[in-house]
Amino acid sequence: MNAVTQPEGLGSAVLLRAIEPIWGIEEMQRSRGHQDIRRLTRGPAMLCQALSVQRREDGVDLTKNPAMMIAECSTSEPVFQVTTTGRIGVSRGAELPLRYFINDNPFVSGRRRDHV
Repeated sequence: MNAVTQPEGLGSAVLLRAIEPIWGIEEMQRSRGHQDIRRLTRGPAMLCQALSVQRREDGVDLTKNPAMMIAECSTSEPVFQVTTTGRIGVSRGAELPLRYFINDNPFVSGRRRDHV
């Protein structure tokens, strides 16, 4: 799932590969047909399936649509360490440090060896 951050024609987006389920877990389990919480949203396809994101949502404005939005963090200080690594799953620009994730979070998709 991508969150585009610039107007059409400018290549700029954030690829959401995984999230940590906090609320709506039972609904995600139904949508995924899976009970293991660690496998609900760990990877792009699982994430979209758990959140019931369909192709018809392409182009939804995440700042204006209450049905699908990115919410602000409820705390002012992060209680976790963000790690940066090279990109995964791409052939060009894989060395660029454009992959950000919460270190040691079991819901992060990708390589476990990247965690410090």
